Amino acid sequence: MMRFGANERGVAAWLVFATVAAVGNVAPLLIVAWLPLILYLPGRLFLAAARIETTGWAELALLSVCLSVVNVLIGGFLLGVLHVLTPSGWALWLVSSSAFLLSRAAGRLVTGPADVADGSSGFARRHLALFSLAAFGVASAFAVAVSDEAADKAFRYTEFWMAPRSGTPQMLTVGVRNAEEKAAAYEIELLLDSAAFRTWPAFDLTPGAVKTREVIVPPLRKGRHRLEARLFKDGDRSRLYRRVFIELNPMGGA
Repeated sequence: MMRFGANERGVAAWLVFATVAAVGNVAPLLIVAWLPLILYLPGRLFLAAARIETTGWAELALLSVCLSVVNVLIGGFLLGVLHVLTPSGWALWLVSSSAFLLSRAAGRLVTGPADVADGSSGFARRHLALFSLAAFGVASAFAVAVSDEAADKAFRYTEFWMAPRSGTPQMLTVGVRNAEEKAAAYEIELLLDSAAFRTWPAFDLTPGAVKTREVIVPPLRKGRHRLEARLFKDGDRSRLYRRVFIELNPMGGA
């Protein structure tokens, strides 16, 4: 049975505190709660779990920071592959990875290196330089990630399209993809040569969800015709949210 000492219980309480801070989304609490999870705790827990002994505070701090940076890099890669490189994704990775390491370090997490009390190891300048460099690297990477996330939000919008099916020109596919940050209700209206052709009831889409409809074009007279699809959002029919159209030839193809 896994037994936690006072140090392990303190780390577990900190993970709970960080989770509560993330859910509450209070900026000061986020900074206080998450900096240790980014810069120190994962590496420190790994050292304890792997039973790696250090010769002094400087080595302990340096290895903890460097290993925490590795944890951030691994998390960033995995979250990017899974397309969840978001604040929630980072929170899940940092808490879950730290919780796993904590479970492996049960009973081995001591306050510091064994020989710290005798003062045999000081905090050398090179250790301070490496510590500062690692901290600067993590802070820079975090700032870039936040900047990229903010820039990416500016280009998120609901996708709306209409295209003929391959080999079946009389049949078209109308699709909607919610690429925004929250769920929304959509309604599609079709017009053929500016006259109402078909309307579908409103439907809800969660972020990332896709909805498609098939449209069969009736026989058309000679001359070019225009089939237009209009998209309305959240029941507001006074505001046209998106619009796409396609020109149809006299034979009924696109």
